[in-house]
Formats: sequence, structure tokens, C-alpha cells
Amino acid sequence: MFYLISAIGLSIFLALRNFEPGRFLTILSILGLNTVASVRASSEGLLTVKTTLIGPIVVTFRSFVGLSSQLGGLFLFLGSALGKKQVSSKKSGGILFGAILAIILVVIFLVLFSGADPIFGKYVFEFLSSLPPWGINPSRLLAWLQILFVFGFFGALLSSFKLSENEFSTSVASSFKFPVTIAVCAVSVVTALFLIVQAQYLFAGQELLQELGISYSEYTRRGFAQLVVVSVISLVLLWFLIRKPQGEKDNPVIRLLSYTFLFEVLLILASAFRRVYLYQAEHGFTQARLLGIVFAIWLGGILFIFLANLMGRLKSQTMPFAGLVNTVFTIFILNFINIDHLVGAVKQPNLGYRIDHPYIVRALSEDAWIGWKKTLEFYEVKCLPDSGLVMINLSAKYSKLQKQREKQKGLKALGAWNLSKQKAFDFLDKNLGRINKVKSCYQIEPPSPIL
Repeated sequence: MFYLISAIGLSIFLALRNFEPGRFLTILSILGLNTVASVRASSEGLLTVKTTLIGPIVVTFRSFVGLSSQLGGLFLFLGSALGKKQVSSKKSGGILFGAILAIILVVIFLVLFSGADPIFGKYVFEFLSSLPPWGINPSRLLAWLQILFVFGFFGALLSSFKLSENEFSTSVASSFKFPVTIAVCAVSVVTALFLIVQAQYLFAGQELLQELGISYSEYTRRGFAQLVVVSVISLVLLWFLIRKPQGEKDNPVIRLLSYTFLFEVLLILASAFRRVYLYQAEHGFTQARLLGIVFAIWLGGILFIFLANLMGRLKSQTMPFAGLVNTVFTIFILNFINIDHLVGAVKQPNLGYRIDHPYIVRALSEDAWIGWKKTLEFYEVKCLPDSGLVMINLSAKYSKLQKQREKQKGLKALGAWNLSKQKAFDFLDKNLGRINKVKSCYQIEPPSPIL
């Protein structure tokens, strides 16, 4: 019930939010929750990390296999109806699945090779351009792939299958435990030295940064990404370190090492939070900064789950479920805070001399339509060289929304034409005259002729 109710609750946000990375993560979470619900319906015991990670992969694989078998059976039926000899349903389904997989891999390899070699990319582009339009229409191809995947996905969810719940056997866990312990010892020493040597710089304030001649932007760029990567790697090490095979006794040395390393990771994560706080206080929000904060919140939740396990407040068997709850909670936070609205209207990105209005119009979705309103008001007061380009972007967004509004009718509008798009369209539609007026406000004078 938790998985299904959470999936339904997250799906509601698809009709309320238009922030594309957030929508993508929400859709993946919904698919994952439905997958885990299907797997758990035919299994016993507690949720494991293996079920959480392997379940979606198995269901996705079964989606294509089941779909290919069904289509293969359809071809077999049509062939029998026409009186022609056909291969078996299983074999025809395997051939079809192989063809689908081959197409997917060919597309992936073409994209990768085109990016690696511009000459090869030029040949691929010319070849695709020579094909008939109906053969290379990306939106039509994507729509068919989505339809096929959805039918296959639901078919896989309705079929009964069971995964092995045993996450690690005793022998495998024991073989990993010793080398991981050695690795954590070395990493912990290095991390401790880093924290000691860089203590002042790590939690630097404005005065110290000024003395060192370091700006807020440089301070954040040189640290946040690296610290988050360190935290992620540390989480993996901590998981293997604190995970005990069944029947293994508690080792005080490993327990002390786990506490020490976990505390170091918490300090590093706190520093990452502080870097983002210092940067946004000076330069405002951006999508990347807020996504970094949300990801850091998720990491902090995982660390506290590990801490609760070390303190004996959370059993090892329930840690995977606690991690899933933390992930769902983080996705809810991602949707509730409305990232594009915060960036565009609440804490706008600051270039130091003015608000970055071109970024607000160009990069943000319809969730930030109030920021578009502030941008229009700004350029009405100050006519600048980039006024025309910014207003052209607003006009382009209006044209795009107008086309979508004409196409999205009836059931097609569910989840595609949401509340944010409606408000953004109403604003642009009512203020189109103001936008066109500002668009032509900055006119470059032609040079005077030389007499």
C-alpha cells in the first residue's frame, strides 16, 4: 500500500509541475515504486537492496521479452490464418526481441560514435537527412516506443515472478568485508588529514575568504561537486562496512571505524551544504544549486539511516526499506519546493550587477512564469541591448504553448497541459502587446556618414 499510494501521490505532481529534471525523476520513481510493489506482492520477508535495484531491471527486461512474445504470437496467429507455415511463438518472439534490442543498440552506438568523431557524425546526419520524413520523425518514433514499453511494462507487472530475497550470502559478505575494512581505514586517515589541514578553509567565512582572495563562486565551484562525490563513494564503503552477514558477531574495531568514518562524511556533507548556502546568499538560486541541495538532503538521510543502524535503533534487515522511504521523501521535497518557481520568483540568480533575466526566460520552465513577469517589468523600465533577445524568447515560449494548447485536448491534456502551463499561457497571452513593445525598444543607431 505504501508503494502504490506513494506512486499515486507522486503522479499528481505531473499535472502540477513542469520542471523537466523533476518530472523525469518523478516518472522514474513512479515506475520503480510500481515495480517494487509487483515484486513484493509475490515475495516474503523484508525489502532488500537487491529487490529495489534488480526488480526494475528484471521487470524492464521482462517487458520487452513479454511484448516480443506477444507480438510473435500475433504473427504466428496471422500466419496460421493465412495458411502459411510459421516458426514457433517462442522463436518468433526471440527474433523480434533481438531485432528491438539491435535497433536500440544501433541508435546508442550511432550517438556515441557521432559524438566521438565529427566526420562520422556528418555522414550519419547526411544519411538520416536522406531518409523519408516519415522514417526519421523523432516525436513519432518516441511515441511508438512509449506505447510499446507501456503495454509491455503492464504485462510484466501483471505476470507473477519471484526474486531471491537473500541479498548477500555469508561467504560473499565475508570476502568483501575484509578488503573494504582496509580501504575504509586508509580513506578515513586521508579524510581526517584533509579535515585537519583544511579546517579553516573548509568552513570558511566571508572574512577568511577575502583574506585568501577567494570569491564565493570559486569557493563553491572548487568544493561542492568534489565533496558530494566523496560522500557518495563513502556511502558505498559504509554500506559494506556496517552490513553484517547472518550470524556474524559485532566487531568493536569495525564499529569504532564505522562511527569515525561516518562522522567524517557528515562533516564533509555539512561543508557542501555551507558552500551552497554561501553561494546562493550572494548569487541567488539556480536549478543546479537547488538540485545539489536536494541531493545532499538525500545523502544526509542515508547517513542518518546508517547512524541509526550503528546505534542499534534500526535493524539491518529494515535498512533498505528505510532508504526507499528516504528516497520517496526526497522526491516529495523536490516537487513541493517547486525549483523553477524558487529560481525565477523567490531568489533570482544574481550576476553581481543585476538579475540574470535571460537565464530565467531561457532555461526555466513554465513553473517560473512569475519570474517572466518580473523580467518583463524590468525591461520595461530599463531598455538594454539584450531586451530584444529576451523578449524573442518569451514570444517563442508563447508560440510553443499556443501550439501545445491546440493539440492537447481531451485525454491528451492529462499530465501534458498542466496548471503551470495554463498560468504561463494566460500571462503571455494577456501581455503579448507589452512584450512586442519592449522587443523593439532598443534600436541601434546607424553610423553617421563621413562628410
